[in-house]
Amino acid sequence: MKKDKIIKRKEDNEMNRLYLGIIAVFCLTLVAIAYFNQGTDPEMELLSEKYEIVEEVQNYHEMNTPKETYLVDPVALDLDELSFEEAFKICRVGKGPNETFFWRGTWYSTNFKEETINNGKL
Repeated sequence: MKKDKIIKRKEDNEMNRLYLGIIAVFCLTLVAIAYFNQGTDPEMELLSEKYEIVEEVQNYHEMNTPKETYLVDPVALDLDELSFEEAFKICRVGKGPNETFFWRGTWYSTNFKEETINNGKL
């Protein structure tokens, strides 16, 4: 008899955990739906039309809307396997001006010829 009560209580606890899990998932789903259905305030849009600042409001929203970013794994690249032009382009884009890179045993600048004055010094 006592063993039956223990088994029954254990089954009840498992069912309670199941119900709580279902309720938690349901609540999280409702919160997610509410969050993703947020829109702009219609009154704000009307005010922007009233004061003829529609373009400014659109620009503001574009500037303040988070952009998607993608993180990628670093890539190892042996510059010596590339031509100088390819190595220079990659390093210039990757490092910018006023930097250096090592190619086939020699250090080179990422500056364009027009950017260097006074015997290679900026």
